Amino acid sequence: MRELNNPFDLTAATHLTDDQILRYWVNFPNKIVNTRSPRPLLILGGKGSGKTHLMRHLSFQSQQREYKGDVVKGLQKDGYIGLYFRCGGLNAFRFQGKSTDQEKWKIIYTYFMELWFGELMLQSAIIAFSTLHSFTQNQHAICNDISRLFDKFPFPVPEKMDDLLQIFRQLQKEVNVSVNNRAIGKEFDFEILVTAGNLSLGIAPIFLKYCTELSKIKFIYLIDELENLTAYQQSYIHTLIRERYDPVTFYVGSRLYGIKTYQTLSANEENKPGSEFDLKVLDTLLRDNKKEYSD
Repeated sequence: MRELNNPFDLTAATHLTDDQILRYWVNFPNKIVNTRSPRPLLILGGKGSGKTHLMRHLSFQSQQREYKGDVVKGLQKDGYIGLYFRCGGLNAFRFQGKSTDQEKWKIIYTYFMELWFGELMLQSAIIAFSTLHSFTQNQHAICNDISRLFDKFPFPVPEKMDDLLQIFRQLQKEVNVSVNNRAIGKEFDFEILVTAGNLSLGIAPIFLKYCTELSKIKFIYLIDELENLTAYQQSYIHTLIRERYDPVTFYVGSRLYGIKTYQTLSANEENKPGSEFDLKVLDTLLRDNKKEYSD
């Protein structure tokens, strides 16, 4: 007798493939998010409420699969490109303790995250905009402008975006090696080359400067599982939300009680729902729409 596959073997959206995220997506009759709005969004929900599935469905990986024929035209139709990543608990754990004071960890963590945001932006853009003549013809100029976002850029300016991406990855590895070896008493062995916010917020406007076809596209960072970050690490994300400017915005997903702070690094001021961000609680939304949820 043929053995049947259990369709409930995978119950968490983190374990689904990008193709499965699209295949198993069920649209809610009332739009959960308005991707046309530039306002940042905090998406809260209990385990299994659909946060990760929703955010991965909004990601470029899903957009790429949905618009196989012409990705840029699809992004123009959606009005955004979704840059998704998870806040892994193991990764966040590395940036604390080890006989190092918290103020130093704050600076190192924000530098590491700036490089990470930059890598995510470049990696997605290289794939998404590869068919744009304006993008391919202006790669050196784009690389030059991005290199100027650094306070110190100790490399020749690359001709191609792929080479710039490799520099970002090299810098990340330097931080990784140094942070990991701090646990065995070694001193940090890298320089902080960029100010917080310069890469995460500054790269997207450069793309728009050279590619008029992207003028109506927003760049949405989809930051999932914020509950895995410490309070000071969350403060960095809240600061980016507060300081963000077009065409960049943020959708942040977290467990219901996973927000440890709303404080920013801007004189410890707090972000407020309805002011710096909108708030969606998926559990409440599902409870208040029983018929749609049943359907």
